[in-house]
Amino acid sequence: MVGIGVGAGTALTFAAEHPGRVGHIIACGFDANPDELASLKYSEQLRYIATWPTGSIRADKAVANWFTPDSRGSRPWQAVRAMVNSASMEGIKAARQVSCGYDLRPTLSSIQCRVLFLVGSEDAVLPETMAKYPELMTAGQGKLQIVGRASHMAMLERPEQFAEAIIQF
Repeated sequence: MVGIGVGAGTALTFAAEHPGRVGHIIACGFDANPDELASLKYSEQLRYIATWPTGSIRADKAVANWFTPDSRGSRPWQAVRAMVNSASMEGIKAARQVSCGYDLRPTLSSIQCRVLFLVGSEDAVLPETMAKYPELMTAGQGKLQIVGRASHMAMLERPEQFAEAIIQF
C-alpha cells in the first residue's frame, strides 16, 4: 500500500486497525503529528491562505515548497500547479483541515507489516521528523529512505530514485 501525505496516514491507520491485511506500506512525505510542524494554528493558516489572490499567484505560493528550485517549471510542476490553481478555497480548507490535528505516533508501534518511510531530502523538516518513525515501530519493521535532490513531490521530481527505493524495499 502506498500513501502520500495524508494518504500515508490513512494507510498506516488501516494497517494498525486491520493487522494481517497489509503486507507492506510505503509512507511518503508524511508527518505522523502535523501539529509539531505547524508554525501557525489551523485557523491562522486558513486566514493566511485566504489572503492570497485567487488563481496563479495562490498556486505559485502553494507549490513553492513542494518542488526543489531545479524542478520548478517542469512538466510535473506545471501539472501540480494547474491542479492547485483550479482548487476552490473550500477545497483548500477541507484539505488543510484533514492534514491537521492528529497524532499517529502511538499507532506506529502496533503496525505489524514493514513500512518504508520515503521522503525527499529537501522536503522542509520532514526528513528529520520522519527519521524518528522507524524507532517507534517494532524492531526492523520501519525503514527510512531519503530521495536525494527532491522535495515533497519526490515521486515526480526523481521518479527513478523513488521507484528504485520501493523496488529495493
